[in-house]
Amino acid sequence: MADSRINWRDAYRATEELIHRVFGSDVQFVIRMRIIKAGEAAARGSGGPWQADKIYEEAVALCDKALAGGPNAAVLSYKGIALAALGRHGEALGAYDRAAEIDPGNAGHHAGRGDALSALGRRGEALGAYDRAGELDAQCAPAHHGRGSMLYIADRHGEALGAYDRAAEIDPGNAGHHAGRGDALSALGRHGEALGAYDRAAEIDPGNAGHHAGRGDALSALGRHGEALGAYDRAAEIDPGDAGNHGGRGDALHALGRHGEALGAYDRA
Repeated sequence: MADSRINWRDAYRATEELIHRVFGSDVQFVIRMRIIKAGEAAARGSGGPWQADKIYEEAVALCDKALAGGPNAAVLSYKGIALAALGRHGEALGAYDRAAEIDPGNAGHHAGRGDALSALGRRGEALGAYDRAGELDAQCAPAHHGRGSMLYIADRHGEALGAYDRAAEIDPGNAGHHAGRGDALSALGRHGEALGAYDRAAEIDPGNAGHHAGRGDALSALGRHGEALGAYDRAAEIDPGDAGNHGGRGDALHALGRHGEALGAYDRA
């Protein structure tokens, strides 16, 4: 009987080699492939050839090589994505700024500017960039999500909910949009609806600890402490290094009268 096991790393390399033979002359395609590969590496965890930062650095180098032949808005935008993933947000902003100068009608460049400005703590400017992206393309989900994030931070929770709602309408398969809705609904005291939003986020992306912690918060607010404990347990399993997950466990255990266990959870937090 043949061995049915697949060496996924070798399979990926073979596929990549084939793609490069077919599309190798398309520099933008190659850069995009690098960025996609880096995102997959980050999701899998770093190490060896899957190390995300190394691949993002390769993408930046490819962008620089392509830009040596002259400015190109798409390549600058890709460079912004890679730089942002490396935490180099000031440089990412510069790349997105230049892309927006060259192609001011592209909503994605302005949304990228918003992401970089947000990461730099320049929230008012970030909101302006997201607003501009939304004006240029009403179907740009990242622009609406970005607006929601800035409005939420500014305690404008009703407006934030509207922005997250719009993002979720455009891209209903994105867990982040639903989690954003959950955050805004919770801030508005609409905990039953918030639970529904977090449930949807956790269905789409069950490996995200934040979605389960959000479920725990909503369940706790609804007085459903046993279920809340289960949600916090799941969050702590996924991300044991997040103190908030253990603190949530402590709150739920305390509400259930299990004070000794609650103390252990608080100690861990």
